[in-house]
Amino acid sequence: MNLFKLLADLSRVDPDVYGRFDGRRQVFRYLGGAGKTLAGAALPTLVSGLFQRAYGQTTALPADVAAVLNLALSLEYLEQYFYDGAIGSTLFGSLSAADQAAFRTIRADEAAHVTVLRAALGTAAIADPGPTAFDFTAGGQIVPFANATNFLSLAQAFEDTGVRAYKGGAATLLNNKDLLTAAFNIHSVEARHASHIRTLRRGGVQAVGGAVSTVPNSSFSDRPKSWISGRDNGGPVPALTAIVYGPGTTTAVLAEDNTVQLTIDTITNTTNAGGLGQTSAAATEAFDEPLDARQVRNIGLRFVPASNPAKLFIQ
Repeated sequence: MNLFKLLADLSRVDPDVYGRFDGRRQVFRYLGGAGKTLAGAALPTLVSGLFQRAYGQTTALPADVAAVLNLALSLEYLEQYFYDGAIGSTLFGSLSAADQAAFRTIRADEAAHVTVLRAALGTAAIADPGPTAFDFTAGGQIVPFANATNFLSLAQAFEDTGVRAYKGGAATLLNNKDLLTAAFNIHSVEARHASHIRTLRRGGVQAVGGAVSTVPNSSFSDRPKSWISGRDNGGPVPALTAIVYGPGTTTAVLAEDNTVQLTIDTITNTTNAGGLGQTSAAATEAFDEPLDARQVRNIGLRFVPASNPAKLFIQ
């Protein structure tokens, strides 16, 4: 769940949101110390309880707040049903037991995030759109579960979208240390999802019996690092995924190949970091660039049918 981005968006539509949370600093201290459990069974109770206390169960959520939460819920349904499709496919049975276990864990995390958001939204939550509300072929451009290459390519793109979305809210949280700590803990879990999938793509996925079901070739897009580097040559499926690594829809939201941070060009700068400038790769890998809400919607809309009967990612 992109808690950074979620809370940043909430602060725009409800300027008092941090005041509501600050009165319950003990909750955030617990969140901040929960560590890895935030991705698992503890997350729904902790976060949904937080929102219920902030807004109360007798008063309907403000419409704008509900819209922000429902956008996040739409993204979580997309990921949950994507992993459901993979687990139910013939492909999944060809993966090693370790890889199957890893993806079951990731899927469980996404399902927990759905539970969190539905509990926070209450009656304002969108209806469960069901798996048919999504088109993981992106209009026939890819067969998502035909092989491990296709599956991992889309999984990486979805997780990388989440990594970028976190950056969008970081500045908003700087004055709330408890909330910032909690968000960083949850962010680290999502980043590990992305890193694990990228590592699988780089090394090849071992099938049952030790055979390699997909072997990376020499192209960068098939041999990714464990983190985003520049625009990643448009990602694993450039026709579909370049948007993940490109700029957002405002001048303040830059592409992942940005090398200027706080007005300092990290490549040409020689006055800091021991007097050494950075390579382009090092400069871009050191920072996650933000995605704005509109760009996140644009990414989501690529994976719903053109008719979009569930009206997902529309606002």
